[in-house]
Amino acid sequence: MLLLLLLLLLLLLLLLLLLLLLLLLLLLLLLLLLLLLLLLLLLLLLLLLLLLLLLLLLLLLLLLLLLLLLLLLLLLLLLLLLLLLLLLLLLLLLLLLLLLLLLLLLLLLLLLLLLLLLQLLLLHHHHQHHHHHHHRSQ
Repeated sequence: MLLLLLLLLLLLLLLLLLLLLLLLLLLLLLLLLLLLLLLLLLLLLLLLLLLLLLLLLLLLLLLLLLLLLLLLLLLLLLLLLLLLLLLLLLLLLLLLLLLLLLLLLLLLLLLLLLLLLLQLLLLHHHHQHHHHHHHRSQ
């Protein structure tokens, strides 16, 4: 009877030990799972960070492109303005030339008129003189 009790006790102890081992194994498994989960989370976080960085880089690139485009547009506008200014200057020069030509023409005309007037005066004078002469001889 005593032996039987001892055997039962031993069996119980063994069972307890087995249970403890199982529990330990379970705990270990849980710990491993937790670790895996943590690792996964870390990986996900890293991936997210990488994605964010990539997005930021893309945004920066886009901004740079936009800035470049704006600069190009500004340069084009400046060039256009310069061209317009040059055209205006050319037009002004042409106008000045035309004015000068007109002035020259006017001067020439005036000179011609003066010459004509002089000639007329001379002719008139001469004629009058002649007439006078004629009177005297009579």
